[in-house]
Amino acid sequence: RRRGRARAAASATLLLDANGDGRDDILYKVIVPEGFTTITPSNVNLQRMELRLLLSQAGSDPVAYDNILVGSNGDMGVGTGMLLDTMDLHSSRAVDLDGQGQDGLIVKQPTYYEPVRWDGAQQKFLVSGPQILADKLDMIDANGDSLLDVIGFTGPDTIGVRLSSGDGTFQPWGLHYLPNANCL
Repeated sequence: RRRGRARAAASATLLLDANGDGRDDILYKVIVPEGFTTITPSNVNLQRMELRLLLSQAGSDPVAYDNILVGSNGDMGVGTGMLLDTMDLHSSRAVDLDGQGQDGLIVKQPTYYEPVRWDGAQQKFLVSGPQILADKLDMIDANGDSLLDVIGFTGPDTIGVRLSSGDGTFQPWGLHYLPNANCL
């Protein structure tokens, strides 16, 4: 059996403008094997996950990127206990939380969503508002103010809307009962 350098495999990607320069940046989650070329049931626990951000360099032409390690197992680079291991990047959303042109993220964790924003000085994502308790959510402009609001299922028959406050946070849920609602 040949042993060689193992390669990282991207497991999820998300486009966002993390630094507000008008160019897409790329957030991606990778699985990095620890010295094995093949992941098998016997060595599956010897791998680590990393969250990386390809951040566009301001003024570069053609576009150049800095490749920043944001977090690894047990950490998402936010310093608040948000775990990369449980983060669902496929269900997370890139959104301009305050209408100022810099995308933040609504990060999906197993039982809640958390708004975060990239901090260039600290080179990490920082929590920008309270957790949003919902089974599923999406972003819409519910009231026509050009800011994205949260719409989500808060129970098996309940859908709610949280209007944007314009500062990266959201107002409390406005709940509506929807009989037999198994969509979204």
